[in-house]
Amino acid sequence: MSPVEFRAQRRPHQGRFGRLSYMAWQAVLWCVACMFGLMLLLSLGVINFATLSLDSAAYLLPTLNQVISLLFFALYTYFAFVITIRRLHDLNLTGWWSLLSLLPLINILLFVYLLLASGTAQANRFGAVRVTPFWEKLVAWLCIAFMLLVFMSFASVVSHFSLDANFSQPQQIIEKTAEFF
Repeated sequence: MSPVEFRAQRRPHQGRFGRLSYMAWQAVLWCVACMFGLMLLLSLGVINFATLSLDSAAYLLPTLNQVISLLFFALYTYFAFVITIRRLHDLNLTGWWSLLSLLPLINILLFVYLLLASGTAQANRFGAVRVTPFWEKLVAWLCIAFMLLVFMSFASVVSHFSLDANFSQPQQIIEKTAEFF
């Protein structure tokens, strides 16, 4: 295999992700991480849905817990970097910029930039424009709708309780909120 053919092979970190693809894959990665974390906590007996309690049974298998958590964290970090690198490629930037995600506060700015910046409209040095599949568009728009709903709910709760802070008991809160219905 010649060096040119070797470079032409598709690797996971090569290619481009548009804004919606980036958001969809971040959501998928986050959902998988939450499900795996919940399964790990359930299997170790830390969370018990039968009694709706948190037990401190994680001390029973500390080594196994640490090994599984470390392996999962390594996989999560790898896929998070792959997704970020592909989005950076859409912006015609090298994947080395993804190392900024390791810096506190700068990682937030990088995430916002990757969500809002428009990619190059034509082919760039990382390949042609990738067509976003329907499922990625659907997941991304569902994430946007969910985030808006969460922000509006939070703003509603904060504004409601900041208008009249003369509540001292839960009964008064219920009586006050019942006026709206």
